[in-house]
Amino acid sequence: MARTATLVLLLCVLSGTLAIRCYVGGSGGDTETVVETDCSTIPLYATATECSTTTVNGVSGYLCGGCLVDNDSCTDCSTDLCNKSGASGLPVLMALLPAVMMLLM
Repeated sequence: MARTATLVLLLCVLSGTLAIRCYVGGSGGDTETVVETDCSTIPLYATATECSTTTVNGVSGYLCGGCLVDNDSCTDCSTDLCNKSGASGLPVLMALLPAVMMLLM
């Protein structure tokens, strides 16, 4: 019983580390509809290890999964939430703020 529980726990931890989070949606002009998405929750992209951005005529699409066509209009990346330029720097700022405060004290 203990071995089964250990195996289940290990699989849960590994599946959580293998899942990638990507921005999914689109933007163009003044309109943007983009959400942070755990790709493992989308059946077609459950095993995705990359995010992609395709831009054509000023309209960008953000997806789970790598580029389907190798050309200049598509770029892919393999870290969480990496496929949207101009993404908010607030999480990074919030992570660095306590360290900076400790240095100033």
